[in-house]
Amino acid sequence: MPSPPSAKYVLIQTTMGDYRQAFVKAIIEHFNESLTILCGQTYFYESLKTGVVGSRVFVTARNIFFLKRRVLLQLGVQRTAIQADAAVLEYNPRIINTWTVAFIRRILGRRTILWGHVYSRRGNDNWLRYFQRSLATGLIVYTEQQKEILINELKYRGEAFAAPNALYTHAEMQPLDGPERTGFLYVGRLVADKKPMQMLNAFVMALPQLPADSKLLIVGDGPDRANLERRILELNLSDRVKMFGHVGDYARLKEIYRQSLASISAGAVGLSITQSLGFGVPMLYSRHDPHGPEIVAAREGWNCLCFETDSVDDLAAHMLQLQNERAAWISRAPAISSECRASFSVEKMAGEFIKALVGPDK
Repeated sequence: MPSPPSAKYVLIQTTMGDYRQAFVKAIIEHFNESLTILCGQTYFYESLKTGVVGSRVFVTARNIFFLKRRVLLQLGVQRTAIQADAAVLEYNPRIINTWTVAFIRRILGRRTILWGHVYSRRGNDNWLRYFQRSLATGLIVYTEQQKEILINELKYRGEAFAAPNALYTHAEMQPLDGPERTGFLYVGRLVADKKPMQMLNAFVMALPQLPADSKLLIVGDGPDRANLERRILELNLSDRVKMFGHVGDYARLKEIYRQSLASISAGAVGLSITQSLGFGVPMLYSRHDPHGPEIVAAREGWNCLCFETDSVDDLAAHMLQLQNERAAWISRAPAISSECRASFSVEKMAGEFIKALVGPDK
């Protein structure tokens, strides 16, 4: 692979999924040739692969995983990352080159920003995370709430930035209307912790009381896809359950959301909640799963409903509730979209990254 050019600003990522396309476009347009983005092909879980494109995106890193893909070493990023005036690295103690690059840059007195969750995915802090963030000039976290935890609870004394995990620009986050909004939609990876089979079983349970044009729409790919497709055939539901596979195109996703009364997250809520609410489509989600930081967008009874975790009966009952209250939920679409747009736009996310890279005095 050719070596990436030197740059004043560098962003290093394990991978850059296609859901980051609008964000990448925004920061490239701001920095032009002074920015370089380096990443590898696959993430810790293999279903996430790099899909962004852009004039300053270089998929030149060689990702080498150890200990059953729990630890990562990226080759081909160190020199560019060390030489840059400012670098954003992943805040993850399991990435070896984050340690080496951050340590060398600390000795050289160069601006280094870490980007990630304030706590580990298990919801805790530890000495490794403490030591890693002590090497950085600043941290980018995902929400204002995480920023407050970083400053007030963890007593972090570096610079802190809250960049929402955004998918779309202001112009793209618009409410959808139309009489065709009758379906229930899932968008995400088809893996065990997202519990897609629970969602299918709940839809089957609710089906006798749902309108004839109500469908379950499943967008995504992953190891559970074959089991879902087999179960759909066994139940003879090919006319009521539609599998789209992975869809990264904005226009196509928008049309799928236009058919949807609500989206569903039977497992942990992730980035798709901001996508759904941005289109004015409410979400039905599990109450007690280990949700991502985007869950702060949820307001139960206003833009979301919760069902009891792992209860197929309760999920089915809430699907019927949404159908019975369909007119009220659709009428709120403009307000739901507007509220999400104000907090989770690409413009806001990119703005925080730009401030983090250039520093407070620039």
